[in-house]
Amino acid sequence: MARIIADDIELEYHSLSLVKIYKGDYVYAADMDGRFEHEAVSVAADGDGRHTFVYSSKKANETVCFISEELNSWRYDFYQALMKIAKEYKGKNGFDERWAFDEAACLSKEGLVEAMVWNSPKEYADIVTM
Repeated sequence: MARIIADDIELEYHSLSLVKIYKGDYVYAADMDGRFEHEAVSVAADGDGRHTFVYSSKKANETVCFISEELNSWRYDFYQALMKIAKEYKGKNGFDERWAFDEAACLSKEGLVEAMVWNSPKEYADIVTM
């Protein structure tokens, strides 16, 4: 099914590798290698599929993969945790709404994935306030 979906969206690939199951969908990355970003397809149990991206990072000897939707969700949760800190500090030490937005929005995808591998959004928000 992954190959059919990949062909339907005209994804160019030599191989498709199952890299994770996310919320019941099977995620297949195209031509998985040492690169950070890979095009991918996500296939639901009912056969419905869509295009996405897979981002990978090394954690010890393991490669950890996240899809676009996970990055977006983690970044939003991180922003919410920062906003909670900004409200607690009420602008002291520069911790305000603008700071929270800048911290969440300016984190590169590579930085975001690295943070995701080791921390929850709340834990990372606590780290950036130290």
